[in-house]
Amino acid sequence: MRAYLARLLGAHWSVRTTANGEEALAAVAQRQPDVVLTDVMMPRVDGFELLRALRADPRRGTSR
Repeated sequence: MRAYLARLLGAHWSVRTTANGEEALAAVAQRQPDVVLTDVMMPRVDGFELLRALRADPRRGTSR
């Protein structure tokens, strides 16, 4: 599914994929994206934890 979505979205936008939530947090720390699309069932750090971490850090996300 990840490759399929990357292929669809990559035709119009720059897309970066990661295999798990830990990698996603590291990727966001390197370069802040405009949008994060996540799976709630990712290994290591699930999608809910990822969003909580992004929202809690004003450098990486929003406080909403």
